[in-house]
Amino acid sequence: ELRPRCVPSAVTSACARPSTSAVAREPTSARGGSSFTPSLPPIKQDYEVRLHPSGTVFKLLCESTWGDIHYLGLNGVEILSPDGRCLDLSSATITADPLGVCVLPGMARDARTVDQLLLGCESTCGWLAPYTPGTSCEVTIRLPGPITIGAVRLYNYAKTPARGVKDFQLILDGSIIFGGVLRAAPLRRPT
Repeated sequence: ELRPRCVPSAVTSACARPSTSAVAREPTSARGGSSFTPSLPPIKQDYEVRLHPSGTVFKLLCESTWGDIHYLGLNGVEILSPDGRCLDLSSATITADPLGVCVLPGMARDARTVDQLLLGCESTCGWLAPYTPGTSCEVTIRLPGPITIGAVRLYNYAKTPARGVKDFQLILDGSIIFGGVLRAAPLRRPT
């Protein structure tokens, strides 16, 4: 066993470390310490994260790219359960705003549609949408019933990494569950 059999008296008689909570502690002069008033305000975030959020409407808000000013893309989205299994999203409906490059003149038959995101990371096609800096693109996945999320995997656009998503937010049933930066994909070499 790695635990010590007895705790040294220097440890048991030491004053407690000051609390960092927002509430001032009672004076500890009875124990030989001093009173403590926290000097740091509580951390404020735009969102509160539950360990395993649950919901039925999952949104990915893509806010910027890695440099391209005309297009934004992703190769795949996977949602994992709390035990690490990839959830079956075959019965989910997926939409995007804008829908994809298929809305542009002469591009109606383009295969880079939003439904490609649910095909997994092996998909070489992905989703590509028109993009203007300062605007955002939104992908919405509506699930047939509530799911509990353990993790989300996003596969960034690899054909042209500058078109990949940079800043993004994950939203579940209207609540932000994450906001951050997605790593740029390595350049995919043609085979």
